[in-house]
Amino acid sequence: MKALLEKQVVEPVKQWWRGEYVPPPPPEETYPLVIISPGHYKRSKVVLMIEAIIKSVRTHWQFWIGTLIGAIGIIIGLIK
Repeated sequence: MKALLEKQVVEPVKQWWRGEYVPPPPPEETYPLVIISPGHYKRSKVVLMIEAIIKSVRTHWQFWIGTLIGAIGIIIGLIK
């Protein structure tokens, strides 16, 4: 069961998070220059946005906690 879950859920999510592999350009395209590159991964906009949100929360967690408590207070005040 665990192997099946890992194969069908975890691996596709890891592959989506890593992105699409973009190989290095062929030597014909960069003829005057010699570029030695292993290639890179092109990540989707959604992954980049999630990473930006996570980085923001990690960096400014005090602001986010205060904002969350304030928003919950406003919602409770409007409900009562």
